[in-house]
Amino acid sequence: MPCGMVSQLPIWKADLQFGFLLLVASLAWRWGAGPERACAGAFLYMEGADWVYHWLFGHSVRIAGFEPGHFLIDLTAGMILHAVALRSNRLYPLCLASLQLVAIISHLGEGLSGSIAHPIYAIMIALPSYLQLPILLAGVLLHRRRTRRSGKYPSWLDSSGRLLESEPSSSPKR
Repeated sequence: MPCGMVSQLPIWKADLQFGFLLLVASLAWRWGAGPERACAGAFLYMEGADWVYHWLFGHSVRIAGFEPGHFLIDLTAGMILHAVALRSNRLYPLCLASLQLVAIISHLGEGLSGSIAHPIYAIMIALPSYLQLPILLAGVLLHRRRTRRSGKYPSWLDSSGRLLESEPSSSPKR
C-alpha cells in the first residue's frame, strides 16, 4: 500500500464503516425478521442521531469531561438492543447489547472519574461498533440459513419466555 493511502486510512475508516452499516442493514431488511431489523434500526438510529447531534452542535459538547449527547445516543440504542435481546428468539442480540453496555459504561466512567486515559476511553467507545456490525451480519446470515433449512420459526418470546407463533396457527390451542 503506498504511503499516501496509509495516511488517508483514518479518513476512509468512517466511510467504510458507514458503507458496511448500510450493507448489513439492507441485508437485515431483506433476509432478516423482526429482531434483525430492530437491531439494524438501532444502529441506523445511532448513525443518524450522531449526524444530527454534530449538525446542531458542531464538535462534541463536553460538560465536566462528560459527553451527554453521545451518552444519550448510546443509552437509547442500548435500551433498544437490550429489549431485543430479552424478547427475541436469538442469541446474538445478547452480544450486541453487551457490547453496547461497554460503550455506555465507558461514558459513565469518563464522566464520573475524568481520569480514564483518552486512548482507553476512545477504544471503549469505538471498539463495540467494530464488533457489533459483523455480529449482526452473522446473525442475519444464520437466520437466513435456518429459514431456508427449516422454514419460518418464531422470532419473539412472550413475557413468560415462551415462543410466540410467527404465523397464526390453524390448529386449536390447548
